[in-house]
Amino acid sequence: SIAKATVFLSHSLQQETLGPYPVAIAAYALSLASDNQSAIDTADAHLRKLATRDGEDTVLYWEVGGQHRLRGEARPGHVPSASAITVEATSYGLLHLLLRNNITAAKKVAKWLTEQRNYGGG
Repeated sequence: SIAKATVFLSHSLQQETLGPYPVAIAAYALSLASDNQSAIDTADAHLRKLATRDGEDTVLYWEVGGQHRLRGEARPGHVPSASAITVEATSYGLLHLLLRNNITAAKKVAKWLTEQRNYGGG
């Protein structure tokens, strides 16, 4: 079952239209469960292509556009400014990077995630 699932995920990642959320989950799942290094490398490259960085290259995250957000999620003045799905996609990206031992990039992702915390603990 795991072999079939990893084959499915690696084939799914060939769709260039996939957004950051499914790519982040697939990259993490492949890093966790697959022995196919080529598929993991392809997922990693696809995920990196979708990443957003700040001007100083100190943070890294995966922004999920408005078309992928849940209805009613966008609330003006709500803290944090990132959508919940962006935080979740970025978290999966972080897990993928940690499994790949990419500590340099993982630090940038962790920095961005900690900046998304709000006074209520969310």
